[in-house]
Amino acid sequence: MQLTPDQLATIDRHLRKENWLLNEDLIAELTDHYTTAISNRMTEGQAFSESLIDVYKGFGWRKGLLKMEEEYGIQKKRQTILMAWREVKPFFVGQRTPITVAIFAGLYQLDSLYAGRDMAKSFFSTGETFLIIGFCTSFFIIIIWELWQSRANGENWFSFAGRKVTPFVRIYSICYAVLLCSKFVWIIFSWSLPAVLAQFVGLSLQTSTAVYFVGSTIALYKRLSPKVKAA
Repeated sequence: MQLTPDQLATIDRHLRKENWLLNEDLIAELTDHYTTAISNRMTEGQAFSESLIDVYKGFGWRKGLLKMEEEYGIQKKRQTILMAWREVKPFFVGQRTPITVAIFAGLYQLDSLYAGRDMAKSFFSTGETFLIIGFCTSFFIIIIWELWQSRANGENWFSFAGRKVTPFVRIYSICYAVLLCSKFVWIIFSWSLPAVLAQFVGLSLQTSTAVYFVGSTIALYKRLSPKVKAA
């Protein structure tokens, strides 16, 4: 039995307002599950309200749904990290290794032209600026694009955009964390190691950070583009 728009709205209100769920991906999955389960029960003669309560009870009431959202969020974060790592790994061990070598060589040439420590400072400062500006610009573009797409598809904007914005924010956050960790490690070792070794450590950290940025960008492109299937 197909549910009416009012019944679907009741399910949406039940998940969002009555049970305080926020994760759009989980809400979309639960909505599908609720719709199917309630439709089957109504086909057997059960009322909509009773069917809703039965399905709700099966999930463990509000406590069960909130716990599911917490576990779902943890799982999605892990998937995001693995998604990015699948694109980054070939730069270190795989077919993209020559690109890593080229990046290291290019940074070495720049480091030879400028003072080593000044070069590293410039790299990390530029990286932070790039991430902040890139994040704001990309975030704005994605929001506008998804708003247009949601209107074209007649779908709720928050549900439609949430599935794209969430992994975008997560990967950018990881990139920024990688940049800060690399910068922190470089600051510690640059003053305590011999000049040659400090230079090598600095270049290695800069190369790793740049490679992670590139790999994450590829992962984001595959995740956000409907025409590209992620590996």
